[in-house]
Amino acid sequence: MSVARALDFLRRRQAPDGEFATRLWRAGQEPGAGVRDHSVFVTACVLYGLRHVEPSRVADVERAAVRFLIRAMQPPGVWSYWTAASGKRIDPDMDDTALISFLLRRHHPHIALGSNVEAMLAARDGAGRFCTWLRPANRPNDVDPVVNANVVLHLGERRETRAACAYLRDCALAGSGSPWYYVDDAALHYAITRAAWHGVRALDDVGGALVDKALARQRRDGSFGDELCTAWTVSTLLNARSDQLEAIARAADWLVRRQLPHGGWPCVAAFAGPEPPGPRTFRWGSEELTTAACVEALARVAALPRLL
Repeated sequence: MSVARALDFLRRRQAPDGEFATRLWRAGQEPGAGVRDHSVFVTACVLYGLRHVEPSRVADVERAAVRFLIRAMQPPGVWSYWTAASGKRIDPDMDDTALISFLLRRHHPHIALGSNVEAMLAARDGAGRFCTWLRPANRPNDVDPVVNANVVLHLGERRETRAACAYLRDCALAGSGSPWYYVDDAALHYAITRAAWHGVRALDDVGGALVDKALARQRRDGSFGDELCTAWTVSTLLNARSDQLEAIARAADWLVRRQLPHGGWPCVAAFAGPEPPGPRTFRWGSEELTTAACVEALARVAALPRLL
């Protein structure tokens, strides 16, 4: 029932053009003090979460979201965080481009044929890691581990992604890097294990270390922090094929108890900015984003026979 109510919530909250809302506020404030923003990334995150639900239950929502993302595409198949409706301009970036490309492989011929791969491979630093921004080499850029995990998710395991995979392994095993554009390391652990779960074997053996990190932060009430971090961490454990079923069940029970009367979950801070050197004065998130993460986690938990 929790997932069914959440899907009803998402269906009600999807805009006519297919977008799912993003909220923007200043660090130190509550989300309610912020304003509506328009971004492709939250819609992409929702679309990924819905992949774990029986397709017939969400086909209409997915079709509208796919159309929204395709309309926002720029040549040669790249995306910027903000949409035209935001009234703001920003360079295309690798995070949006990689995740959306992964989602649209079956929906757009240019993406299926790899029209943007050359541009993505060109956006690497001297160490072979992927930069955040698709911009000329003479302009400032940065490297974020979650961005690299999402690029590897899309491009897969290949010669050009070896350095990114090594970087991600170092982040996971040695704790050598935290994301700049994401508020909590739970996002990084989720992104790394998601890439591994989708076939990036170079990241397979970091799952155990990330499971240990997750279990170390589980609270007495079963959560791993706020609702979004808890949902992402449940999916991290499942991506890593963890056998810690009691910990997973306790977290899932906590998420069910935290579901709001309207069927969704609260808006919490997921993303941070602006780009370095900072300071990171802004936060982004939405009820729709948190809800989609909870849908993914709870739908996957429900599919585990020993937890039914």
